[in-house]
Amino acid sequence: NELYMNNQYDQAIEKINHVISINPNISDTYKILSLIYKEKNEYIKYINSLLLWAHSCKLDKNLWIRCAEES
Repeated sequence: NELYMNNQYDQAIEKINHVISINPNISDTYKILSLIYKEKNEYIKYINSLLLWAHSCKLDKNLWIRCAEES
């Protein structure tokens, strides 16, 4: 979170990917990852991470609707 808040996106992505490799079931990691990719205007990576976030929060229908709207 701190790296993201300080606009250190590449370092944040590295750390998040490390966390995901250890435990891929933490939904907040995908949320932050999607926000970073959106900020970096990396649309495909943004959508992919948004979908992973939605998948990790299966019951959040609003998040799935967001995925559909932004795809």
